[in-house]
Amino acid sequence: MKRQEKVSRERHSRVLGSLEHEIMDVLWSRGRTSGKDIFADIKGRRRIALTTVLTVLKRLVVKGLVKKVKGKSVYLYGPTYTKDD
Repeated sequence: MKRQEKVSRERHSRVLGSLEHEIMDVLWSRGRTSGKDIFADIKGRRRIALTTVLTVLKRLVVKGLVKKVKGKSVYLYGPTYTKDD
């Protein structure tokens, strides 16, 4: 990993909100998964809408912390780095 990428990721981890951290934790534990699966995991712990989870995922993609790929019928999301990075 390039030094600039690591510094950027460290900076992002300091400015992530609680929901962003929670989504990243789900992605780190599950690996690549759908937005609906992430929503199902999180809604058991907090009252939240699917659209909110999808919006936060979109923002994490823009920040470069999550990668979005087209699956068979849904988009799948995965972390761009491990929790240990």
